[in-house]
Amino acid sequence: MVNTNMPGTEIIWVEKCEYRDVGVKRHTHSYYQLYYLYSGSCTFISEDNEYYLDKGFGIFISPGIAHGIKRVENSTAVLREIKFFVEDESLCQDLINLNKPVRFDDYASDSVEYLINYGRSRLSYYIDSCQCCMNSLIFYLSRENRIINQADLNSQLIDTTGFSDLSVKIIIYLEEEYASQITLDALAEEMGYSKNYICNVFRKDTGFTIINYLNFIRIRHAAEMFSYSDREISYICETVGFKNMSHFVHTFKRFVGIPPGLYRRVFPADINKHMSDASTLPHLVSDQLETIANRFGTLPDDS
Repeated sequence: MVNTNMPGTEIIWVEKCEYRDVGVKRHTHSYYQLYYLYSGSCTFISEDNEYYLDKGFGIFISPGIAHGIKRVENSTAVLREIKFFVEDESLCQDLINLNKPVRFDDYASDSVEYLINYGRSRLSYYIDSCQCCMNSLIFYLSRENRIINQADLNSQLIDTTGFSDLSVKIIIYLEEEYASQITLDALAEEMGYSKNYICNVFRKDTGFTIINYLNFIRIRHAAEMFSYSDREISYICETVGFKNMSHFVHTFKRFVGIPPGLYRRVFPADINKHMSDASTLPHLVSDQLETIANRFGTLPDDS
């Protein structure tokens, strides 16, 4: 029985097909279908278009699209075919971008083989794992065509609704590169604007200085490491992007209100205590860092 609580795809049929001196007449159906060329070559028809498929290429067909395979002559085309339903708008949008031949790398090819090998199983484990595998395959293959807009750019720490594209881009960059040695001059060059411009836009959108936001990210990661690990303070200092210990300790105390050594003793995260309720895990450090959130945005820029 299919786990209907899992969003995304539902595999309904998988098959290894071999074509020699035969083809597939044009037809339509109410489900999605993946054709992946395992070996050989063939000419695939989709609507009024013809595509030459070579080994390692695949194409997805949407419901209602007339398609077929021209007669394969003097060779053998071995295909993997997977039929499936989709109940996720994001995946449906991704599949629109996969209606032309796309090359499958090793990861994508291995995913197809997994689906072929286990897609017919009625065991709940394999049903769920194949759903996850197909969801991931579609997302992976469409990643370069996926439309990225401000709503899709998601900050890890703050709500970016209403921010300019530039501020969102800065936030995402800082959250990904916080451990690097970031200067305002280097950031301005990365963004393609002047230093004064990016600072003014960021402050107007967020109410925070860029340096304060960068330090906020670094101190939050440091606090998590203090709670969840026993690494030395010097190691954590360097890992989160601070050049020297004194600056790190000073900044930590400014945000948290207490020095890092005391924070470690006062706020150790007891993960085992909360394992019976996994939903509490993401909130452990968030609750401990309430003082950071309260102080964030009120600190002077120390650039």
